[in-house]
Amino acid sequence: MRELIRNKLTTLFDNYLEDLIYFVRKKIKEPCPTVDNNLASSVMRIIDTFFDKFRSQEAQFKNMSDEVEAIEEVLEGIFYFSLIWGLGVTTNEQGREAFNKYLKDLIKTKALDKRFAIPDKDTVYDFLFDPDKKEWIPWINIIEKLDLPHNIGYTEIIVPTPDSVRNTHVIT
Repeated sequence: MRELIRNKLTTLFDNYLEDLIYFVRKKIKEPCPTVDNNLASSVMRIIDTFFDKFRSQEAQFKNMSDEVEAIEEVLEGIFYFSLIWGLGVTTNEQGREAFNKYLKDLIKTKALDKRFAIPDKDTVYDFLFDPDKKEWIPWINIIEKLDLPHNIGYTEIIVPTPDSVRNTHVIT
């Protein structure tokens, strides 16, 4: 199973990373400049977070073959999510529009499994990949209902927005 994951990741990186880094460098503006190896490293770190459950002490004593197989199945969706938040966030709004179009076009031609392609509606930034459900979910759908106590002060209110939910999810 490890070999399958390694081979799939190698194929995905070969198919997308160089093209997307070139695109970020030459076709869009970065308000805060980055370097190529840090962009690649960011993508890898985000992918790595999906493997955290395999590093726990409990995982060392448990047969995790079903979980590993499930991760292997959805790895392409995880990879696309990681490309978006590792490469596509270093730009401004115009760059995001261009990155959105370019990534979606690349996926249409290079996808290994069309089930994990990002939905055509909205932008790549509007969706979260849920590996358990094996689908892309709009960020807006994971915002919990806000119940405010009646005696709360105005300055104590924090209203979750799609941006704050995205940032919190990616950072934590």
